[in-house]
Amino acid sequence: MTNRTDKLYFYALTEILNDNTDELNSLSTSELLLALDDAGFTVTRQTLAKDLELINENIFELGTERKGKEKAYYRKNCPLDRSEVKLVFNALKAASFIDGKTTVELTRKLSDFAGYCKRDIFEEESVIFAARKKNDIKTTYNIGIIEDAIRSSRKIHFRYCRKDYTGKLVERHGGKRYTADPVVIAYVEDQCYLVSHDSSKGGTRVVYRVDRMKNIEISEMLISADAIYDRADIPVYLKTQFKMYGGEPCKVILRFTEKEINAVFDKFGEETRIYRIDEKGNFEAVVDIEESPTFYAWIFQFENMEIRDPEPAAERYKEFLTRRLSKLST
Repeated sequence: MTNRTDKLYFYALTEILNDNTDELNSLSTSELLLALDDAGFTVTRQTLAKDLELINENIFELGTERKGKEKAYYRKNCPLDRSEVKLVFNALKAASFIDGKTTVELTRKLSDFAGYCKRDIFEEESVIFAARKKNDIKTTYNIGIIEDAIRSSRKIHFRYCRKDYTGKLVERHGGKRYTADPVVIAYVEDQCYLVSHDSSKGGTRVVYRVDRMKNIEISEMLISADAIYDRADIPVYLKTQFKMYGGEPCKVILRFTEKEINAVFDKFGEETRIYRIDEKGNFEAVVDIEESPTFYAWIFQFENMEIRDPEPAAERYKEFLTRRLSKLST
């Protein structure tokens, strides 16, 4: 007969409950006794009932129900309920910046943590993601180093790469060593970016793809005070100006029709103020942007959208279109 003061016995009993029960899955007294016997512990029904009371009072809350003619037990308020496990699992599958190998490893650990009773969640295919998983673990490693630098408010040194036509990473500028004041890591449209502060360029923000950085080292030098201050305004920047790639920050008035309203909200945020300007279905919005070819290209995809003001910005957009058309005609 098992000694009830045996720590291994109580560990085994709590693990059986943790692993195999939740609000949708319970174990009867007979099933618990059988599981304990498989683990090498033999106790009576009366002893088990008292031990379950001890667990309920001192370790975690247990719920009870009838299972046939027996009383059955399950753990209440699990650390992650089924909907939360599904949410984390789907996020893992959807995140393209997490490489395939790491996704498999994290899924295994999540499954172990969630317990045997939730194993069916990891076999479901009711939600499908078109994420293109990367083939290497480098991005995950880079993120860890950059986060350490941000937490310690230190500069980083690294080499930055581009891809050649074969898909191979090639160092930019002949392997030049870059230095940056890391501000935040941003996850945008299935990619992971470092948003940095560059004092040498008048305090502008410079964005780097984390998966194209290599040989990252944390410097002994602290980041500038301006870079620390820059963090406060990052949420607005990510909503409105991110991925416009280093243009001149300014406000513009965009004119568009009802068909483009959703695109404006998606690009500049749900709090954007849109005004109806006439009865012909035209609307305008004042938005913060960084004027650049990337922004022009975003406008161009919408048939009825144009820059109305300021006039110099509108003229530069027209010049951009003229240059592009002239290249197509040659």
